Amino acid sequence: MDEARNLKGILTVVDMLAALIDLMGFLSESSRLDLVLPEQPEAFEEVSHIIQKNGAKIINISLSRPSDGRQVYLFRLEKMNLDPIIHDLQLKGYEIISRLD
Repeated sequence: MDEARNLKGILTVVDMLAALIDLMGFLSESSRLDLVLPEQPEAFEEVSHIIQKNGAKIINISLSRPSDGRQVYLFRLEKMNLDPIIHDLQLKGYEIISRLD
């Protein structure tokens, strides 16, 4: 609605879904790296730094908590070879759950 209370448009569920798909980058070519992080703020910062230091661009990050209670972070990245990132993360002791190159 505009200031005069005239209808300017309608927002539908399809519009919302399209925005979510675009925001999450689901249709873009990407890589994904899932890893366990301890419940310490500096761990997230360190992992993000390692990812970016290796030239990766983060599209989005989501958090999953499997039934075992661990925090699993799912990093969706622009398509790339994950080997250098995984190497650096493992050197720091992070547990890699899965990867999708």
